[in-house]
Amino acid sequence: MSDAPVVVFPDTLRAAILEGSVVIRRVSNGWLLQVSSDYGDVVVDEVFEDGWSDESGSEIGAGGSLVRCLWSGFSGYMRTKRGGGLVLQVKSDGFED
Repeated sequence: MSDAPVVVFPDTLRAAILEGSVVIRRVSNGWLLQVSSDYGDVVVDEVFEDGWSDESGSEIGAGGSLVRCLWSGFSGYMRTKRGGGLVLQVKSDGFED
């Protein structure tokens, strides 16, 4: 998991998360990732805040925080050195730049 702050939510919100689920929600300051165990007894909540910059220092905002959220929730499906998989990339410039 990342170094994102852990947020505790009331049990009423947790009850809506099914066993073995990954839930991503847009919140006011970024993205909320909720991951439950296969048995539904543990739910991990992480917030990935907007406002991060790419390697060049360009602000990438919600796109960058969403990539970090997706990486954390679905890291087992990402491309590795020896295996294929998803590749996530955020560009700070547009098509015409």
